[in-house]
Amino acid sequence: MPPVITLRHLEVGTTFVAALQALHLRCADFVEATTGRPPRGDEGERLFVDAPPGKGAGDKQVLGVKREGELVGVVELLPGYPGPQDWYVGLLLLSPEVRGAGVGTAVMRDTVERVARAGGRALHLIVREDNPRAVAFWQAQGFALVDRRVQDLGTKKNLVLKMVRPL
Repeated sequence: MPPVITLRHLEVGTTFVAALQALHLRCADFVEATTGRPPRGDEGERLFVDAPPGKGAGDKQVLGVKREGELVGVVELLPGYPGPQDWYVGLLLLSPEVRGAGVGTAVMRDTVERVARAGGRALHLIVREDNPRAVAFWQAQGFALVDRRVQDLGTKKNLVLKMVRPL
């Protein structure tokens, strides 16, 4: 039986910023592997405001992943990026204790339904090439490799795979 999760829109300035910060600290392994540094003190807040060129904080959807009332993850979505009917998964971050337990699959099932209902035609994302478990997860969710590139975060450069899932 799949885990029971709920997704809830989160907004900056709420108590969820502190919960997101705590989540980033629990996920320090992912943050350090991606950025080359430990989580900063403002990771929770930055999740609401960082956006690619041409997009603003108001364009994003930050969804808290709750299981049994506890915030165990977050998914960041950007509608209309990179194209008008595309949606970009900027982040799927799950607490270590729920990884591998079907929570990510449940989140993506809900996300795909939400995006399709909103008229989205495809989901886009990048994943670090040196994270085979994540690559396998995204492939199992129906994403296919379309490009390889270098992601320069200033603190670290990552080889990433650009993946797309048509809806």
